[in-house]
Amino acid sequence: MLLVSLMLVMSMAPLATNSMMPPTVEERAATPKTLIDFEVTSIALGDSLTSSQQWTQPDNSTAEYVLRDEYISVSMTFTQAGTSSQPAYAEGWMQVWHPIGFLIEEHYVNMTLSGLQSTTESFYWTPDSAHSALDEDGNLYGGIILRGTIDGGLADNNEDNNELNREVPVAVWKDPMDNGFCGDVDGDQVVDCTNQLSANVPTWVGAGYDSDGTLSSDPDYYGHWRMENASSEEGEFHWRVSRPGSDYASNRHDSIWWGWFTTFDNCDDPGHGLKYGTLDSAVSSLYGNNFCKIRLRSFDFISMHLVTNAWGEMAAGDTIRLEADAGGSLEHFDYTTQNLSKNHGDWSQLIWNMTDIHPNADYTLAFNFDSN
Repeated sequence: MLLVSLMLVMSMAPLATNSMMPPTVEERAATPKTLIDFEVTSIALGDSLTSSQQWTQPDNSTAEYVLRDEYISVSMTFTQAGTSSQPAYAEGWMQVWHPIGFLIEEHYVNMTLSGLQSTTESFYWTPDSAHSALDEDGNLYGGIILRGTIDGGLADNNEDNNELNREVPVAVWKDPMDNGFCGDVDGDQVVDCTNQLSANVPTWVGAGYDSDGTLSSDPDYYGHWRMENASSEEGEFHWRVSRPGSDYASNRHDSIWWGWFTTFDNCDDPGHGLKYGTLDSAVSSLYGNNFCKIRLRSFDFISMHLVTNAWGEMAAGDTIRLEADAGGSLEHFDYTTQNLSKNHGDWSQLIWNMTDIHPNADYTLAFNFDSN
């Protein structure tokens, strides 16, 4: 069983209503023979320094989204769509709106354009909250609203194209799972994970356990999770529980935990934005650095969807599950029950709707491998 590419899509407020949709092309078209008709022509994401994320919708079309706390260039094109050859003055506003109707930020611009001339203005936007959702079919929708507005004064009497809105989904996190920590699983004196230590950066950390929950020394404390750098769905590496071409081991209870290593003696948020964590003294001792398990705060979000990719098969009675542990209350997503391809590198996208998972609690996340 192989797993890769985790994305958290979350919503922190109600979604926008149809009243926020931009006018149609026909509604925005300049009036024939209008001399002065300013319009907001387009809103685009990204530049030479920044780029949006790409999501493939069920119909194979592509939707752009961005990540919370990562800055992105926003470019808005303003056009004098009229026919006048004389320069005309207009004022514009580039805005970011929350779907419930409050202004987050605004940038003022002005321009002097003749007929059919355009200007593109840009600003860098850092979303400070997540807002997006996935439906049952895997369609990404919702988002923070980018709005361009133009005012050409009394000479511009066509108001149908003076405003353009674009919803941009904002996900809380994306992790290709390209870095992680484990041991020498197959005994060839080579560590089977990247093990690139970066303090305070979320990563995935392996550990093997006995049935009573204590660390197992058989064959070592690191467990059987390992990384492979071939045929990954995204990025260079992915995780698996067996050597390529071999069966996985029996009588295993192995985990990879989502968390971060820290130089501090506490698990307060060091700047990654995922809030506080829980110190795991056993895993910390195993790797020689303090390790904090991330605790997702379900009550901070109205909706939550977690997306992974997987392929492979398990024997009867064996499982790989993604577990959300609130301490005494455990919820899980069972990959063993999914209709996955058995072919190497033939990935399936899987969506776990976590909206109602521990709605009033916080919890850790781990991929758990159990074999009898």
